Amino acid sequence: MRALQLILKTSLATIAAITISNAAANTAAGEGSIPQLDFNEQTHLVFTCEEEKLARDVYRVLGRRFPEIGSFAVMAENKENSNCAVDELLQKYRVSVPRVNHNVGVFSWGIYGRYFTEKYLVLTNQGTSNPLNALYVGAFIEELNIQDINHCPKVLVDINNGINDDSACGMKYTDNPDVLAVYEDLLDESRKHLRLLVGDIENVIGSGNYQAQVLQQDEVDAILSPRQVAQP
Repeated sequence: MRALQLILKTSLATIAAITISNAAANTAAGEGSIPQLDFNEQTHLVFTCEEEKLARDVYRVLGRRFPEIGSFAVMAENKENSNCAVDELLQKYRVSVPRVNHNVGVFSWGIYGRYFTEKYLVLTNQGTSNPLNALYVGAFIEELNIQDINHCPKVLVDINNGINDDSACGMKYTDNPDVLAVYEDLLDESRKHLRLLVGDIENVIGSGNYQAQVLQQDEVDAILSPRQVAQP
């Protein structure tokens, strides 16, 4: 854990240094009109991009295992588009974070590889056992996405990188309109996915019986409310 903390702190410091260096060069060339993201914003966007890939990869595996659940293929495509949207935002703000492999189940984007690889293995193992478990895994992913977009993910707070509480990054932290717009789109997508998945789950376990896995129950209930479901 200590080695991972050191790698994380060093790597993110390098990212920030590259970004600042690029900004200085662009300013000198008359191209410095784009405001820069701070360390916490950069860190959270990098994490979010990889978490969207995690969701995409798990959905692809579950879709192949249970082709009768057609929503997995649709959600995997949605997550691919979301991943690209975050990636494009990182490029716009000149956050230099290379990804060397887009293959399913491969997470080699620097310091986050180990964390996401472990998540991928656990979720695919649970989800491929039967169709109901697959739906629960999908719902877990969407609840986790909603939590991790709004707040700093626990893994970022637990590692010694200067981000010390769950309000220090994420939607609750940034005031950048570009970042907020992307986050809101991601949240809207995750809410729609959660409603779809819980609908399928409750077709099996009974209406109103779904129990929140990550979020507070009242937050999940609000997302699942008839008023929310009626929205396009």
